[in-house]
Amino acid sequence: MPHRRVVELARWGISGTATALRRHRRSRKLATMLATVVYLEAKATDDTLEMFDVLMTTDLLARAERESKTEKLRRYPRLSKDAAKCAAAVEVMLASTEWGEEITIELLWDAIESVVSRAELRTAVTNLSDVIPRRTPTRTGTGGPHW
Repeated sequence: MPHRRVVELARWGISGTATALRRHRRSRKLATMLATVVYLEAKATDDTLEMFDVLMTTDLLARAERESKTEKLRRYPRLSKDAAKCAAAVEVMLASTEWGEEITIELLWDAIESVVSRAELRTAVTNLSDVIPRRTPTRTGTGGPHW
């Protein structure tokens, strides 16, 4: 029997009534019921696989989100310590504008190192760079890079 005919019988079996089915010959009744069952079985299998896919995707995404939150919570203490070190160095740099015009880079580093060492600052910047997405500079028509 051609596939088109099987699909036609299945559609008729799904939308038809028992009274209408009784009017047909025995072979037509059996063919209609068999085509309907085969169609519904395939549909049920497709629906089951789709539901399984949705459940697995939801479960995997939920698990990944929970693990991501756990990782973020683990990072926050380190993140706040590193941010505090960088903030202390920047505060020294901002205060240095009031020192007068005889500021050298060595003098500035000495002032920063009295608050936080270069090694700690370097580590803090590296840790923050690992967590925070970097912005790339764009060039405008004048001057240097703009953020």
